[in-house]
Amino acid sequence: MGASPQRAGWLPALFLLAALWVAWSEFVALRMDTDAEPFERLERLATIQPWGGLAAREAARQLEHRWRIAPELAEQGLQWQLARYPLDPWRWLLMARIQRSLELAAAGPDGAPERVARTSIDLATARSVQPMSREMQWQAVNLAQVFADADLIAHQLRLWLDGQPHMTDRALFLAARWIEDPGQRLDQVLPEGEDYLVRAMRFARSSRQPALAAAVWARLPQPRPAEDPALADYVHISLAHDDPAVTIALWTDLDPAYAPGRLPGGHFGLSLATLDALGWDFRMPRGAAVGLDQATPDGQDPNRVPLPASTPPAGSLRLDFAGTENINLVRPRVRFPVPEPGRYRISGWWRADALTTRSLPALVLRVEDGGPQRRIELPGQDFSWAPFAAEVEVEQADAMVLVHLHRRRTNAFDRDIAGALWLADLRFEPIREAPQ
Repeated sequence: MGASPQRAGWLPALFLLAALWVAWSEFVALRMDTDAEPFERLERLATIQPWGGLAAREAARQLEHRWRIAPELAEQGLQWQLARYPLDPWRWLLMARIQRSLELAAAGPDGAPERVARTSIDLATARSVQPMSREMQWQAVNLAQVFADADLIAHQLRLWLDGQPHMTDRALFLAARWIEDPGQRLDQVLPEGEDYLVRAMRFARSSRQPALAAAVWARLPQPRPAEDPALADYVHISLAHDDPAVTIALWTDLDPAYAPGRLPGGHFGLSLATLDALGWDFRMPRGAAVGLDQATPDGQDPNRVPLPASTPPAGSLRLDFAGTENINLVRPRVRFPVPEPGRYRISGWWRADALTTRSLPALVLRVEDGGPQRRIELPGQDFSWAPFAAEVEVEQADAMVLVHLHRRRTNAFDRDIAGALWLADLRFEPIREAPQ
């Protein structure tokens, strides 16, 4: 049976009376003992408004602002707040901070393990209230750093980093302040997933940390694809820190035509990404672009040893100039180790199409650490395939050799370079003495 019309009419009146009573209690509470200490007000207001009204919340908030002066009272105020409003992650973070402060104040010979446990519980509660809030997770990381607890920092960084591998560099940068060993840093901070390791390798290269790069490489699944960015980063950081054994071993697997002491990838039959892993640097300035072409010279140098049959079909490296910039060119370039001293020959083929400036590119070879340098000039602005060669003496073992294209800026009226240039069959080989 339904409620009678008379009884049903009482319900709105009861709700209205309840609302009026709540408003009256708020009015009385806000005007009561405004000069009293916040904790005394909170105790008195709890008897009037056990659910926690505006005045009581304001008193608790004042206690929170004084947490450095009176952490125990602020803790009680927070407990009052969180018992009534538990879905406030920022107050859980403040509770963790107060717990840590009380822990340090009470630390004795055995510390305060119950406080340590409370700190971790409060941080975990703050995360569970808003598990998808990156801002809250980052504040938890900062709070852990205030605590100066390396394990807690690593744990909070791992939780914050999970799901956003593009932030790996920031996480590893912060972790380096607290965890010295690169391997432990990776194991404690990085979530599961290869993407994090690939990003960590890029960070190791950009921050010049070979030990971190070696630790990342040891944790990456092997073998790596030829066009893998982590492989290229590992090669470049090994080259930058003169670790020839690593690069030689990797290049032998990547390029069938490579041999120690030779120029890697000079047949240009591999992709640009693979050439990047072979030590090539193709970062070009504005007004210039680099790509691979199928065009190759028809002639052959009879003094050269044929490439292995497993070498991919040869191609050529093509540079296109837009004619809009007065380019100072130092790339493409490749840097490679030469284990044995001796006399070597660099050779190759090139071709130019309508280069529009008198300041033409040239091929430069330099033996690093005070070794000799050779510069081979282009024969003209427009020519078909032509061979070039130069010889150089490498005097030290495990020398590093740099080969690159170079063009100087000019103030001439035709300073903005346009046209195209091709390189093909680029080699660096020892000169064998003829038998007597």
